[in-house]
Amino acid sequence: MTVASVTTPRVVVAEAAADEVPASWPGLDASLGVVATVASPSANSPGVLAHQVLRAVGVRPDVKGNADRQAHMAPGLAAVWLAAHRTEWLFLASPEHLSADTLETAVQLAAAGGARLMLGCDHGTAAKVTAKVQGWAPTPMTTAAAIASLRAGSPATPGTEQVEVGGIDPDDLPAADFYAFRSECRRTLPPGTFARVDALYLAARDAARRLADHDWAPEAVDALVLRLLWGRPGLADGVVVVRGIQAGAFREGVLVKADHARLVAALASEDRRPFDDAQWNSLRAWRQPVHASVVALHQADAPPSAMLGLTVADATEAVTAAEGKPFKVKGHLLDPRARPFLAALSHWRLRSGADDTDTLFPDLTTAGVARCLREARTELGLPVAEQRVEAGSRRGARWTTAMGLSVHRLPGAQPSSTAPPAARQLPLPTRTPPGCPGRRAPEQGPSTGRSSRTPGSPPASASARSRSTRA
Repeated sequence: MTVASVTTPRVVVAEAAADEVPASWPGLDASLGVVATVASPSANSPGVLAHQVLRAVGVRPDVKGNADRQAHMAPGLAAVWLAAHRTEWLFLASPEHLSADTLETAVQLAAAGGARLMLGCDHGTAAKVTAKVQGWAPTPMTTAAAIASLRAGSPATPGTEQVEVGGIDPDDLPAADFYAFRSECRRTLPPGTFARVDALYLAARDAARRLADHDWAPEAVDALVLRLLWGRPGLADGVVVVRGIQAGAFREGVLVKADHARLVAALASEDRRPFDDAQWNSLRAWRQPVHASVVALHQADAPPSAMLGLTVADATEAVTAAEGKPFKVKGHLLDPRARPFLAALSHWRLRSGADDTDTLFPDLTTAGVARCLREARTELGLPVAEQRVEAGSRRGARWTTAMGLSVHRLPGAQPSSTAPPAARQLPLPTRTPPGCPGRRAPEQGPSTGRSSRTPGSPPASASARSRSTRA
């Protein structure tokens, strides 16, 4: 997110009014690219000031592993988290009691994280603060004007809002198979509800038709379902997504079988549900990014052996990926909300002197992976199941097995000659899509007639039938 051009001053001194500051501050305001904190009277040292920034990002001192404050590491970690969250501004309220040296530390801390510093002064103190940071050519501004400039520079992202079908009990959705699902939804659901269901169904159907190179391996279907379900933890969402995928696959000559009862049961299983926003945000609690990165990779089904084999270069995409887009770490597709944690780990390793070929998780073992997951459950209440970690993947073939999905290429079927549609932009599409595709007509072949087996004779063996067919 670009809030200001490169010509914007590095330091802004703003005269604050309590009613001008957003209610979400202090804290991390991702919508504006701001980390806001209040300078306490004891913050006259780089370590204490950095700890206050870490608290604003979401670090919790009560979480196991954060008790040893290690003040000498705090400034570096604060800069790492500012960079990982792509912070544009570090907002420091009530800075008038800080020394000139500490204010210079604040400027340098913000700069190390790729951010600018905004000093929100109490009324009547702006001139005093300005004099302390005169060497940085500060720009005077009211807080209201400063916040307005942040909002003006924050790009609108209307296409990122996801359609959800929350509030619907899965039992209210028709249990019809995929070829009749859409028409049954239209017939049985209220118009407003059907519109939401249909938007999600069509997005899943079109995504299935765009599956790269018609790769219908179970792993590809698994990744597709995971991608479409990110941020949609509702059970009804999962049913609609799978039905849409089935319809899109059928158009491409692939039958994806799904058992409705197993599908609903698997979605209801707590340790298989995708994290919601609050659960992802809770991972900010750890000062060091190792715990959060392990949990993020675990959510992407990466086993411990894969985690321990990662290098710093493998996490490059977490640093460069577009905001809100899925990204990969050595073949594992991760939720966009996991990006800051892997990015922070990459920044921290490079800051510690590692190069691209060094391991991403130094000193971590398989037992350490299990400990990180256990503490994520006990400290943060996250639904992770570390007891399965030694056996490999947390979910195994998460959707293809647990949901009862199976993938079958239809004999003789060719992919649809119609080009797959361009990606649908949610919310609702602007045109009325064609109806749900019907069944494919079976290939015509010579009639075999009735069986020639005489009454009482044993049935032909499988091999005999195969030879007869080839003949």
